[in-house]
Amino acid sequence: MTINIYNEFFSSDDSTEGKSAWGQLKRYKLEYCIPNEDICFTYQADLNKNTIYFLSLDAVSNLENGHLDFIALELARPDGWCSTSILVIDTTLEDFVGLNYYKLLFQMANRGVPANKVKIVTSQSAIDNFKEEFYCPFEVIHYDMFASAFHNHATDKNLFREIKPRQLEKHLICFMKRPRLLRVIANGFMRSRGYDKQSHYSWHFDINETRNFYDFEKTIAIVADDISYVLDDEHIKEEIYDSIEGDKEWIFDTYVTDTGGINMPMETHRRLDSSCMFDENLKILDNSFLTEKTYKNFAYGVPFIGFGIPNYSTILSDLGYHCWDNFFDTVIDNSSYKACLNSYFKLIDEICAMPLEQLQDRLNSKESLDMLQHNQTLYNQRNEIKMLIKKLNNLFKDK
Repeated sequence: MTINIYNEFFSSDDSTEGKSAWGQLKRYKLEYCIPNEDICFTYQADLNKNTIYFLSLDAVSNLENGHLDFIALELARPDGWCSTSILVIDTTLEDFVGLNYYKLLFQMANRGVPANKVKIVTSQSAIDNFKEEFYCPFEVIHYDMFASAFHNHATDKNLFREIKPRQLEKHLICFMKRPRLLRVIANGFMRSRGYDKQSHYSWHFDINETRNFYDFEKTIAIVADDISYVLDDEHIKEEIYDSIEGDKEWIFDTYVTDTGGINMPMETHRRLDSSCMFDENLKILDNSFLTEKTYKNFAYGVPFIGFGIPNYSTILSDLGYHCWDNFFDTVIDNSSYKACLNSYFKLIDEICAMPLEQLQDRLNSKESLDMLQHNQTLYNQRNEIKMLIKKLNNLFKDK
């Protein structure tokens, strides 16, 4: 069956084609010559059935009413060719939705768009969590948008690195931008221990971007007694800039990848930005919002560990990728957010206590190099966008 994706980029103000499902589908179709029987873009409004209108929804910027009016006009027709068309709202740029999301649904309802013509696509892998948290009555589709976005970026910039042994000069790579709670804790821990000196390191601090910053002190005090002082100005407010400044956030310097031991991607999600993560009775949610911070490890061929995110390695293992947590004696405790964070403290202690030569031998072992090659090969298969095409086809299987 032919799927017609309307060839106009409907989006909120700050959205870009390169970070949207619409733009990535179009690029993938053209680059890999995907047959029209699998995915077909139409270039004008015509009488085709099974048309998908994508609308990329940034969490904070405004939507153009003209986009909504056009889409609603097409979708609100009670009969005729448009009875099989669908609106796909693309929220994949963030792991949350903002007020615009609710305004959009309200306006669509007022324009007479039936609920069964609306689908949501999210980068949040835990679809049930997404539906419950954002009161979503529609069908939700998961798509790892950043996996495709970084693959395209790495291809354009020729960033894919040959897998080979390295001569290490640092134990870790830890680049942190935007001081969310988990990264504030990581920075305080690393610098209070002096581990920033054993790392290729950066820390970008802007108090205007830090939510509830002054509530963090009491939060961190209950994490581990011996680092309750990590909010000292010396550790937090002094910025250390490195290669993720500006538009280089998606790029590793060659020297860093050649000489840095294990990367710490420093992913996060909204639950980890709140002090409630330290409530011992809080249920662990397997939320994962993976970005270029994770996917660039595959392109560059760098070993990596998560930091403080329960079941991070399990989520990646379910996708077929390998992580390096089990290369060390410390076992990550995923029973609570606090327990998980403390076990990552112990893991970093273990890694940084190793002689650099010993760490180098371990990371240059055949097992480790095979894991790197496996991750890069799997990433190059582009499974995330293939699955999206399959899911879009399934939207019309009963039409």
